[in-house]
Amino acid sequence: IEAASRARADERSRSAANGSARSVQAARPARLLPPLELSPLFDRMTANEFLDLLRRSQLVEEDQLTKFLGAVAAKNKHRLPEHAEPIAEAMIEAGILTEWQSEKLLAGKHKGFMLGKYKLLRHLGKGGMSQVYLAEHMLMKRKVAIKVLPSNRVEDSTYLERFRTEARAAAKLDDPNIVRVYDIDNDGKTH
Repeated sequence: IEAASRARADERSRSAANGSARSVQAARPARLLPPLELSPLFDRMTANEFLDLLRRSQLVEEDQLTKFLGAVAAKNKHRLPEHAEPIAEAMIEAGILTEWQSEKLLAGKHKGFMLGKYKLLRHLGKGGMSQVYLAEHMLMKRKVAIKVLPSNRVEDSTYLERFRTEARAAAKLDDPNIVRVYDIDNDGKTH
């Protein structure tokens, strides 16, 4: 294992010293979307379709969106781009949307961004019992992690009780190295 690690480190050093294409590519910023020419069957979403989904998602207030679109149009000879991708990328750069939100919108989805009083920002991971999302409280602008149970398991009362027991136990802990639990709640059938 040590020899393999040393060989990889030597290869990285040689690549950096030689200025190889690999090291140059690593220095470039990652694109949000793959190049469109790679997928000839891909039907590009128009800017209007994207903006319709964005409005229906309620991720952005209308006055904020209007101001943003005015600024984008001003940079583009007073016209909006024809396709959705440049608008989505500009919204990410401006901090209006996250990459995760943008990817979902570009995939045609406009639901699932809100959970009660929280706006979901991105998917953090999946555990044995749930999905975990980074979210922001819409009024307080405080970021939190939200654990969401799978909808097909909520009907199982023992599963739901085990989740509540875990949350109550974690809420009793007060240590800087342990994530604090502040609340247990549900939004309809979403727990």
